[in-house]
Amino acid sequence: MRLIPLLIAVCLLATRPLLAADPGEAAARKRVEAIAGATVAVSPAGEIREVVIPDGSGVTADDVAVLANLSGLTKLQILNCREFDDAMVTRLAGLKGLTSLAITNSGIGDAAVATIAESFPDLVELDLSSNTNLTGAAM
Repeated sequence: MRLIPLLIAVCLLATRPLLAADPGEAAARKRVEAIAGATVAVSPAGEIREVVIPDGSGVTADDVAVLANLSGLTKLQILNCREFDDAMVTRLAGLKGLTSLAITNSGIGDAAVATIAESFPDLVELDLSSNTNLTGAAM
């Protein structure tokens, strides 16, 4: 009779990682890592905390949608992505935990800066360098 509770415990422990894993996190990690040069930092619990994309030329609107679903993200860098625009910034607005954001050499304008200011109150680091569509009004 002791064997049954032991067997149940072993089965639960064996399936625990499968139950804890978030399929959205795994898919997002796979997609981000498919972007050339991209790096991902993951918490001990397996949650994606940081995404750095040094060459964003391959980043698409679909990629941004995947990133927007990473609720545990604290750092996001998308560098050198001329296709990245104000609408893509708006898609990221739900990432309330961001403390570090870099969007450089992109197509964003003044509206994106307003969205960033409103959406990410906990930012301590912001890099918007080389965004030629920004005007003095963005300040």
